[in-house]
Amino acid sequence: MKTINRTLILETAERLIEQQGMRKTSLSQVAKELGVSHAALYKYFADKEELWTSLAFGWLNKELEAVFQFDPQPYDSKVKLLHDWLWTLTSSKKNAYDANQKMFKLYTTYIDDNPIVLAEHLHELTEKISELLQHPERTDINAILEAFAVFSAPSFAHSWDSHLQDRFENVWNLLVPGITEKLEK
Repeated sequence: MKTINRTLILETAERLIEQQGMRKTSLSQVAKELGVSHAALYKYFADKEELWTSLAFGWLNKELEAVFQFDPQPYDSKVKLLHDWLWTLTSSKKNAYDANQKMFKLYTTYIDDNPIVLAEHLHELTEKISELLQHPERTDINAILEAFAVFSAPSFAHSWDSHLQDRFENVWNLLVPGITEKLEK
């Protein structure tokens, strides 16, 4: 039997998904492509959902690397830091969408259609903002994410045009007094 590992399985599944989509790709097809039995995959993934979730988060984490590696050191203002982090989130999602709309739609649809997976993604974003701002109040952070969802939620990707940054700045300017009040107290 051929030697496989988690990375090889993920790469093979991703290639098949890109060719035919998630719904048409099965674990049996992944196993066949790898030259192993279907059962061999269960050593690495409990089921198809776990494999797809790993793929989706792997893709998302790669696309949002700048968001999760954001450096707060050059900032002396929490408000400016938040602005730049939110813009990094926005531009990272737009760049992912522009680079490969098919894969963007596949992965983001999978995440959006799975409440547990979506909640985990939103939790990661909330934790990152909280860490950067040293602001433990989750209701404030959740409100900020909700206010800027139009710039980062995949369901709005069709509206991410050449005026995206202007629209972002307009919303920011409307909300910055309340944000400043919450963050600078």
